[in-house]
Amino acid sequence: SAKQELVFSVPFDEDSFVDLPMPESGNDGFLTLGYSWLNRRPHKANIIAPRDGFGVSGLIDYANKNLFGDFSFTRLESDLFANISINKSGSLVAYFRFKSMMISGDPPAQEYVGLTDDEPIYIQGIAPSRFVPENHNPRGWSGYRLGDKLLFGTAELRNAAGPISLNLISDFGNAWFSNKEKKKMVVTAGYEIRLGIGPLIIAGGEAQEIAGWKNKQNPEKYYRLVLINPF
Repeated sequence: SAKQELVFSVPFDEDSFVDLPMPESGNDGFLTLGYSWLNRRPHKANIIAPRDGFGVSGLIDYANKNLFGDFSFTRLESDLFANISINKSGSLVAYFRFKSMMISGDPPAQEYVGLTDDEPIYIQGIAPSRFVPENHNPRGWSGYRLGDKLLFGTAELRNAAGPISLNLISDFGNAWFSNKEKKKMVVTAGYEIRLGIGPLIIAGGEAQEIAGWKNKQNPEKYYRLVLINPF
């Protein structure tokens, strides 16, 4: 007797991709070259608010469909940060971060960089990477911007006491395509309280774009995991 099988397929809902492009299927392979340099003394304060230290990292991903996969493109990424102690005890620290990304060639749609509404997931000791990608979402901002170039950064004034930190924060970022007009940089500011629970740093605060503060608008409330140092 002949055996028959019924196969059911679930149609892909294209309407669910309103702000983001449809992902492209295909094999993907990379040649990766990376380097990082870190100058930071070990200390228990590094969990919630490192008192000093700075670092620089760079990464190049190269994909060539003639070698493997279905796409050919190059991705460049750089990241740097600094912790600067303001007082002698080290309880008050200024923190700065600046990150840039650029993609050239013919990448699949899901490889383009940008600012999104998706909140990032940060875990202490696990640096953002291609395998655990970072979502770039300025605190106090909602929207989507995609492109082949990205700038993203943070400036904070951290006041730590044990596992708790009170902070003034400011995020900035932009994403754009080389062949299109670049929008104005997103710049937000606000304040938050953080609590360190093991490898998780939980924050709650209020923030909005600078224009919102000038116009005396109500800031956006948020709760999220936050990044202490990128690596």
